[in-house]
Amino acid sequence: MIEMINIGFSSVIPKHRIIGIDETGSSPIKRMIKQAKEEGRVIDVTHGRKTKSVIWLDNGSVYLSSVSTSTLTSRMQEDLNTKQSAQK
Repeated sequence: MIEMINIGFSSVIPKHRIIGIDETGSSPIKRMIKQAKEEGRVIDVTHGRKTKSVIWLDNGSVYLSSVSTSTLTSRMQEDLNTKQSAQK
């Protein structure tokens, strides 16, 4: 079964495809988002809210989310902890 992560507003993506999660504040990240938009690789799931995180996938897709990076990483970590507990 493919494990998914909720990235906001019932939008989910497969966890195994995520290669990075970044905040949107720095200039290099903003440039990378702009380039991805120009190339048509951006999927905006913010529903008009402020973009708080950028999720990079292994296929080149870039997701813009209104969920903070700390919340997303916590969601990833929670599932890892659950798996480890179940294996013991």
